Amino acid sequence: MQPGPFAPPEAEEPSFGSGIGPHQAAYPLAVALPVAALSVAGVVDLLFERIVYRVGIHIPKDESVMSVYQGATAIGDGAFRYVMVLAAFAAIAAGLHLVTSRDTGRQLLGAALLALVVLDSMTIRWDDPGLGLTVNAVYGGILALLLGVVAAGASPWPFRLAALSAGVALLAGQYPLIAARVGDLSQDALPGVATSLTIAEAAVVMTPLMLFIGAHPWHQRTGRPALLVGAAVALAVGAAWVRAPSTIAILSLWGAGVTMSFPLPVYVVAAGAAVAAAVTFAAQPGAKHLAFAMALLLVAGVQPTVTQYNLAAILGMTILVLGPESSRAVVAADPKRAELGAGTPESRGTLTSAGSLVR
Repeated sequence: MQPGPFAPPEAEEPSFGSGIGPHQAAYPLAVALPVAALSVAGVVDLLFERIVYRVGIHIPKDESVMSVYQGATAIGDGAFRYVMVLAAFAAIAAGLHLVTSRDTGRQLLGAALLALVVLDSMTIRWDDPGLGLTVNAVYGGILALLLGVVAAGASPWPFRLAALSAGVALLAGQYPLIAARVGDLSQDALPGVATSLTIAEAAVVMTPLMLFIGAHPWHQRTGRPALLVGAAVALAVGAAWVRAPSTIAILSLWGAGVTMSFPLPVYVVAAGAAVAAAVTFAAQPGAKHLAFAMALLLVAGVQPTVTQYNLAAILGMTILVLGPESSRAVVAADPKRAELGAGTPESRGTLTSAGSLVR
């Protein structure tokens, strides 16, 4: 049987999003460097431009404090400008890498990504609802392609569910933007905006939980620090909400498009799980790209309305989806699972039958 257009590549074919391991190709530097730079600049933009800037009303008006605040917001503003440039460079690099692949599905995905860069750049100059809807269509088409890859893939189930959840969140988050642009063109209001936001919110919460299960930090050598950092972040989020719930809700909405409409414990657990998973991935040579993917999706938010955040969302999803070997690298990093995987046929059968850990 001939492989489908989205079949995993052969061993000698480097796949975008694959980690570094015995049978894996490293990222091409032309892709890895701009993506890493975009992730770092995006997180700085998120922290200093979208969050610190919004809490200015609550800080003491002491001169020394205000000077620190102004310096932080200046850094955030600079990061915002760098993100605009880096997002285009990273998307072009990733698109060209995919277009030059021998796999037809990846070539199609790369061409769509390059088209999105062009269309997104046009929206900077022309604020036209029709052009905006075209961007929504291409953006949604790329997400649909990536979800098709996930459905046909063979990566471990937590990573598949995480990618599906992230894709559903981004698709559902686009619907209010589509409804607004359709309203601008036809003056007709589309129904279901509130429902789409609820679906997006539920999928956003599900994504870090699945990645946390996939990372299984409780089985990793570096798991204890990751769990401690995740617990500290969860406690900080909970304490901040108790002290200033309206401020935290505004920051969450402004920073990531999350309305925090579910009970607080849901977000506390999700925040802790996300940080613990990211720290675990960052500590593993074969899974660092998953930490970058999480950073890009966080930077993009649920409803990316600006050019660079659209591109960051697609890049994060692409890295998360097109690296089935990456999740196997996480499994292999667990000594117990690696021992089973490298053992006798009977032990490998035990590994597969005990919860289908590899597939």
